[in-house]
Amino acid sequence: MSDFEGFDYKAKLEECFDFASIFKLVKHAVRRYLGAGRAGLMLGLSDLPGYIGGYWVVGSNMIVINRLTLNKVMKEAGDRRLINAYVFDLLLHEYLHSLGHLQEQETRDLSFEICRKALGGDHPASVIASNGPMSIFPGLNIVLNIDPRQYSAPTDVEIIGDFDRESTSYIT
Repeated sequence: MSDFEGFDYKAKLEECFDFASIFKLVKHAVRRYLGAGRAGLMLGLSDLPGYIGGYWVVGSNMIVINRLTLNKVMKEAGDRRLINAYVFDLLLHEYLHSLGHLQEQETRDLSFEICRKALGGDHPASVIASNGPMSIFPGLNIVLNIDPRQYSAPTDVEIIGDFDRESTSYIT
């Protein structure tokens, strides 16, 4: 378990303006904590049932985030710091799945521990990792209570370009 001193994750997270910069920070924290990482992941946004914040497609290089929930968070947050905290925790959780941590509780616990070490236990990302997004965004209750039967498997995944800037080159 690596030490997180000497790198100001809070300040760096506040400077982030897009998914790619937040994901770069997530990967840095995971590499310091676990000594593991991977490259070449893609990010997609899709309208999903409210109880799904995001998912990693097992055996693939695709993370999908729930666009409906993200939009609600963006409206409710009021500032970029809270939005970035939500996205940090969500990308961290799905990235850990992509590294082979498939058990949900294990991944939640690991997400919280990495958030706590990198950002501090009182940071909104740590609170979200520990208590769920409604602990910071109570208005998500509206999105979470949408009847899941009105959704089918996502077919409209919007790919976010330039997401994982540390990609794997297949041509040398």
